[in-house]
Parts: sequence; C-alpha cells; structure tokens
Amino acid sequence: VRVNANGSIDNTFSGIGWISQEAGPETDEVFDIVVQPNGAILVTGFGEDDGLSYAYPFALRYTAAGTPDNTFDTDGVLNISNTTNFLSLGQTQLVSGDKIMLSGIYKNPSGVYGFALCRLNSNGSFDAGFGLNGIAAAPVPAHPQLGTAMVQQSDGKFLVTGFQSNGIFFQPTLYRTLSTGMPDNTFDGDGIAVFSFTNDPGADISSAIAMLPGDLFVVGGNYKRGLETGGYIAKYTAGGTLDNSFGINGVAYLSTGFSSSVESVVVQPDGKILIC
Repeated sequence: VRVNANGSIDNTFSGIGWISQEAGPETDEVFDIVVQPNGAILVTGFGEDDGLSYAYPFALRYTAAGTPDNTFDTDGVLNISNTTNFLSLGQTQLVSGDKIMLSGIYKNPSGVYGFALCRLNSNGSFDAGFGLNGIAAAPVPAHPQLGTAMVQQSDGKFLVTGFQSNGIFFQPTLYRTLSTGMPDNTFDGDGIAVFSFTNDPGADISSAIAMLPGDLFVVGGNYKRGLETGGYIAKYTAGGTLDNSFGINGVAYLSTGFSSSVESVVVQPDGKILIC
C-alpha cells in the first residue's frame, strides 16, 4: 500500500493504491521492504507450503508505479529454492551499488541451523562472487542459531546479530563476515561470538543492530530472568567484545515498569541511541 503525504491512498500506485501477490503456493509473510535508487520496490519474506514439507524465502520487486518488475527473475518473483538450504529471511539491505543482501538461516548438512547471508545481483540471480554461489553460511554451530538483523561496516564487512539455543536457554550471538562472505576470523577467533549477560539461565535474544563511529556497534534485544522480562541495549567494540564503559559491563537494561522489548535501534547524529 502506498499513501500520499497527507495519509490518503495514492491511486497512482498500481492504479488502486495497493498490490497483493502470491509468492508461493501457500502462506506468505513479508519481513522487509526497501526502495532501490531507481525507485524499484523490493519486498522480501518467507513462506511455506501446505504440510510444511519445505520452506521458501522469497523476493518480489515492483516498479515505482506498483507493477511487477519483469527485469527481476523474469517475472518479478524470486523463490529461493529449498535446495539451497537457505531457509528464512531476517533483513534486506542494498550493498555494493545494485547488489541485494539478505540475512537469514541456513540448514547445514548436519541438520543444524546457523547464520547465513545471501547476495543477489540486481536482476535477481545469485552473485557467484559472494560465498558459495551467492550464499555464505557460518561455520556449523554447536547449537541452532537464528539471525535476525544485519548491518554493513565501513570496511565492507557484514555483521549479523541473532541468538542461539543451547537446549536450556537463549544466548545473544554475533557473526561477522568479510566482504566476500567468508568468516572473519579476527572476530572472536572464528567469526562467531556468543554472549551470556548473567549466569541466570534466562532467555536473551538480540533483534536489532546499528553502527557507531569507529566500527563500534550497538545491539538491542530482549531478556528474561525468572518472572522479569524487558529490553536491553548492548555496546560492543570493533573486535566484538562488550564495551565496559557503557551501562553495566557493556549492557544497559531498560526498565519501564512494564514488560518491554527492543525491536529496532537507531543512532542519532549526536550519538544518542533511539530504541523502540
């Protein structure tokens, strides 16, 4: 749906102001939307077929006028086949000019789920110069991991945030790759850093990330300790360790008097951090 500046429906978009389209045979859910420099609109999400026998991330692209963009995978619809084992999407960004970066999860040959990035060319084809045929999967983790958000550093490296489950509780987890999609082994030794803010077996997840000057970054998410739940913001150094000058040992716990969570993080020009 597109609305005008005054909130009214923009009927110049697709002729009626909105567009509805099926990406696959069954249930589809949209996760993200970005506008490319030429005005084209990219919508990404995740669907599943009847009976849950397989899942498919998808990308749809429309012209600025709200019609399917047939220059993108010939019909404007890209279903990322389950044969790639790239199973779900978290966030979408435009990188390297007209490239499209997708974050999500990958099912490793051992059956364990881990962080993954997928890079597409502008026409919807896989970018063979990134990872393995366009998909960069993290090293096989000891526990299942889920990526929720990503950001690109000033040096071209990519940071993915999310969480892992060790079978007892969730732990905030970070993964950093080189610009080529290979793991950045200067980041906690293997590119993956797992954190436990306390020794209490709660449920900590991270769902948002934003860059700070000097390639420092902040991550926002939710924590659970017994009956207490809330949001947090954590600040990290460029090397992936918590910045102890921030909050309590690098973490600021947010208490509003109500059950709360952090879903998005934005850094203002003056360095202050907005969360919601």
